[in-house]
Amino acid sequence: TAKFIGIKREVYATVASMLNHDGILKWYSVLPQDKENDFLGITKENVLHFSKLPIEAKCALRWKSHTDRLNLLEKKYPNEVQVINYEDFYDKKLSLIQSIKTFLNIDFNVQTEELNTDGKENI
Repeated sequence: TAKFIGIKREVYATVASMLNHDGILKWYSVLPQDKENDFLGITKENVLHFSKLPIEAKCALRWKSHTDRLNLLEKKYPNEVQVINYEDFYDKKLSLIQSIKTFLNIDFNVQTEELNTDGKENI
């Protein structure tokens, strides 16, 4: 049986990251914005005004669409899909690793290092 791990991230950090990546932003110029598209977050409720939204709002709607899909898949297939929070890699890494090991039914030793969160190179 295949198992999948989805990673979701807090909306503000996700949108900020999206705004810094040309490859992510390019989707808005390549795909049509006048018809429903789950990938971009275009729904029947917002399709008429989506193209006029600021890029930040478009990114937030895309985040919502992807997060909703992850949550749906996890609920529908609880034995095959586990959704984890990106921020837990920083805040709860040991319990996150244990959760993943349990979900995948595997046992292995993981040596972790402290994460550099100040943005400066450690010398």
